[in-house]
Amino acid sequence: SNIDLILENLPNQLSYALDIYLNPKGNISNYNDFIYYDHGLKTSLKMEIPLSLIANNLTFLDTVDINFTEIDPENHINNATLTLITLNSYPLQTTISMIMLDEINFVLDTLLHNTSIQSGNINTLGIVDEAIRSEIVFDVNENKMEMLKETSFIIFKAVLSTPPSISHIDIYSNYSIDIQLIAD
Repeated sequence: SNIDLILENLPNQLSYALDIYLNPKGNISNYNDFIYYDHGLKTSLKMEIPLSLIANNLTFLDTVDINFTEIDPENHINNATLTLITLNSYPLQTTISMIMLDEINFVLDTLLHNTSIQSGNINTLGIVDEAIRSEIVFDVNENKMEMLKETSFIIFKAVLSTPPSISHIDIYSNYSIDIQLIAD
């Protein structure tokens, strides 16, 4: 099929013609397999049209609330080791940043900045058939911990780009990046 070439031209409409052959073997069921004018013909078409693109710093943001006093009401935590676990099914080069904001959305600091995570595995059909898990372990020193205690929101920022060796890549609606943050 050359439908991909047609759609890549970005048409604003499509016209088509077709031929339908009814009873090509003749009357083999005593006219019980015939279409009448007053009865419609029911047809269906199933299509899957992925978004095909070249990405250069395509950015996704998600903001989560954090209330550190609920985590450490006695204020005993001075430093920590955090683990960011991602499950990425996008077939694109991806970096993650974590940005701390105060209650008026003022940027306090970053916990991670443009840290790479692995992309999903692409099968021979060009579709991701396996999301890939990445773990990023990082320390939060005393200074960052004080900033974290003042933090009301954390922005998780994912920046995706097409690898240089690939021209276009297909994106499907089931692709995602799942993020989990664990403190130790």
